[in-house]
Amino acid sequence: MQEPLRLAFSATDGLALTLVALLSFSLGMVLTLLVIIARSGHRRGEHQHSVFDDQDPPQQNAEVGDQSGDPRAPWERDPNWWREE
Repeated sequence: MQEPLRLAFSATDGLALTLVALLSFSLGMVLTLLVIIARSGHRRGEHQHSVFDDQDPPQQNAEVGDQSGDPRAPWERDPNWWREE
């Protein structure tokens, strides 16, 4: 009968092998995600479009208030609005 194969690992060897395995797994996951992201960017169907394609160009809002050459913005009140006239 043959004796089972025994490998001698010290605690530091086990730690190093565990860290190498964890690092390999992490790099594999990152590469997998990058490949998925790269492939999904090329699959743009006819029904998909950019959010910005449907928007109209910006328009000037109609200004509210008196246009008498007053330097204040239309939403600002008269400085003496609280006084009774």
